Amino acid sequence: MLNYSTSQEIGTFGAFTQTNTALCEGLGSMQKFQRIYSSLLALIQLFSRRNTWPQSRMRREIVKRAEMQLRRRLDHSN
Repeated sequence: MLNYSTSQEIGTFGAFTQTNTALCEGLGSMQKFQRIYSSLLALIQLFSRRNTWPQSRMRREIVKRAEMQLRRRLDHSN
């Protein structure tokens, strides 16, 4: 069972603490959705019995690519 007693533990999953959601304040609702969706996928995978190394690596690569694309879009909008 998850321990929700500290914000640090919850914060490791992203988008569940005020400090993490503050990062999304200037972004559109799609980016907020993507952040929450990514966090939920990480939680599901963390507690899934199928959490094999290649799947974890693939998810990290996908998230990394999505974050790079988001940074590029934000850089172009400024």
